[in-house]
Amino acid sequence: MKRIIILVLSIGVVMAVLFGLCSCGTRVVVNFDTDGGSEVESQEVLSGKHAHLPEAPIKDGYAFIGWYAGDEEWSFAGHVVTEDITLKARWAKCLIFEENDDGTYTVSDYKPIAENITIPSTYKGEDVTAIGSGAFAPGDNPEKHLLSITIPDTVTVIEAWAFSGCDRLSSVKLPSELEKIEDNAFNGCISMTSINIPSSVEHIGENVFKDCDDIQMEESEGLYYLDNWLIRAESGIKKAEISNGCVGIAGSAFYDCKKLESVRIAGSVDFIGPCAFGQCEKLTQIEFLGQISEICNGAFSSTGITQMELPDGIESISERMFANCEELVSVVIPNGVKTIGERAFVNCSKLENVSMPNSLREIGENAFTTCHSLKEITIPSGVEKIGKEAFEYSGLTRLIIPKSVKEVGFYITFGCDDIVLIGCEAQEKPEGWDEDWTQFDSVFDSVIIAWGYGQDN
Repeated sequence: MKRIIILVLSIGVVMAVLFGLCSCGTRVVVNFDTDGGSEVESQEVLSGKHAHLPEAPIKDGYAFIGWYAGDEEWSFAGHVVTEDITLKARWAKCLIFEENDDGTYTVSDYKPIAENITIPSTYKGEDVTAIGSGAFAPGDNPEKHLLSITIPDTVTVIEAWAFSGCDRLSSVKLPSELEKIEDNAFNGCISMTSINIPSSVEHIGENVFKDCDDIQMEESEGLYYLDNWLIRAESGIKKAEISNGCVGIAGSAFYDCKKLESVRIAGSVDFIGPCAFGQCEKLTQIEFLGQISEICNGAFSSTGITQMELPDGIESISERMFANCEELVSVVIPNGVKTIGERAFVNCSKLENVSMPNSLREIGENAFTTCHSLKEITIPSGVEKIGKEAFEYSGLTRLIIPKSVKEVGFYITFGCDDIVLIGCEAQEKPEGWDEDWTQFDSVFDSVIIAWGYGQDN
């Protein structure tokens, strides 16, 4: 009898195990119907278990809303799968595109149909390469409440104000091929806590992360870094030594640091953004330890710098680079620079000496306007263009224009009351010179306009 009982119990245990194995081992299939979007692979899961949330599909011009079983949105964390099922993608047409000159596309705007947006990598078969100015910024539209954004690796430029004011956007993963983040791109994203700067980025404009106070950054001696970029400095900083390994100084990083007196820039830095040191009135010393490829508009405007020897590597003196530097006396521009931008030295009232390189080809509009102490300047042979009012209200007493200059703008010496000689190496006025390139032709007899200057002088 005892053996019979043991046998019955054994058979029961085996049957229970087999039944458990059969029931627990049943597999079901979850299919995904993307409704015209990119393909998503099916999943096999155990009955009674959760499916895994797949990577969101992409469909040109549409935002992915979610996966639905009939009219009900499927929750991958909440719903379990008990039988074969097909989940269908739901889309909303919300992205607006503009074609670029090269045939690629820019996201120019979006309709606030969805809060979670996936930008497609292509549109009409061509790459989406940029997010346009103010594209996702809510502005005065209270219905624009962007929660998340997925940006494809084809995007290389995020234009000015693109996400400005997206106050519910908490984190963004920037694409691996991104090159440029323009002014104010994320200004006012007050909920932002996490964002990356890919190694491909070469340019970060002004106030890109203004009021994004909760972004996690690495702090060192009053300087705040994000992925090897210096983003901002504490307002009370007096001396800044930028860490080796830093690749760029973002626009406005030191803007209005009223106590800043000196800066030492590591040799690893290759970029200085717009207005990076603007309004640093006590800043008198900047030391460059290496070459720099680009120094942007207004980088040193309204500082207390008295002299500057710019680093090798730059190809232009950008617009307003030294505007309103009222203590600036001398500047050495390195060989390789081809252009001096508009208003580069405007209102540098104490500027006396400017050393221009032989590589220079263009002097921009109002480049030296109101440089009252600038008595002489040597324009290198090779310069081809002088913009309008380039030396307006300067202290020039003489100006020699080389034969290489093919284009001269309106009234380049307007208000130069001390000038006595304008020597033009050309035999006669070239065709590309403005008819009113100087006001002295018929007004001031005391000013000599000498054509063919230097040949017999």
